Amino acid sequence: FNSRIVNISYASTDRKVAALMANKYADAYIATNLQMITNPARKSNTWFDAQLNSLRNSLEDAQSRLTDYQQKEGIVSSDERLDTENSRLQELSSQLVAAQQATRNAVTEKKKLQELLDSGASLTDFRLVFDNPVVQRIKADIRVLEGTRVQYSSALGKNHPKMKKIDSELNAARTRLKAEIQSISDGINNAADLSAEREHDLTQELAKQKKLVLGLKNQHDRIAVLEREVESL
Repeated sequence: FNSRIVNISYASTDRKVAALMANKYADAYIATNLQMITNPARKSNTWFDAQLNSLRNSLEDAQSRLTDYQQKEGIVSSDERLDTENSRLQELSSQLVAAQQATRNAVTEKKKLQELLDSGASLTDFRLVFDNPVVQRIKADIRVLEGTRVQYSSALGKNHPKMKKIDSELNAARTRLKAEIQSISDGINNAADLSAEREHDLTQELAKQKKLVLGLKNQHDRIAVLEREVESL
């Protein structure tokens, strides 16, 4: 039943004819059986060849699309470029945070200065003026000159050359003090304006960098899809 042995018999009055016919049937059976085995194999081989050619063409097409896209976008190493631009984005973000804080501080000082000016109080008591080393040195010079003038005034008239010299030096020192205070005041106002301008520039630069990074991520994703197509083939 599962045996591969086939019995063939042929009846004839002539033993030679019987043997010849039996052998012919055997040969025909063997040829037919062999054809039944080999034909499907040939068909399978033809099908596999066709599939292989199709896959080879698909691979070449996928590789071509990947290469064309990289050349079109000028991409040499998408991961390296993306990492570089991401680092730049983080750096700009940190710079913007620092600039925003600097702007807030500068605007606060500018507001305090304006409030003091509006009140009519002396700017010498304003912290940034009071702590300024140049202002402190000029004020010390003025105190010394004022002390010397008091000493001279008790013995000398106001028209005395020494008194005139002291008065001249005092006026010059007070003029320097006024000019220095004005310079500090201008510096506070300018610092607020410059800080706001830098913050604005960084905001725009950060927006451009975000757009660039998003574009690179899209390119990276596109390349990843194309690479997966190549790897899956």
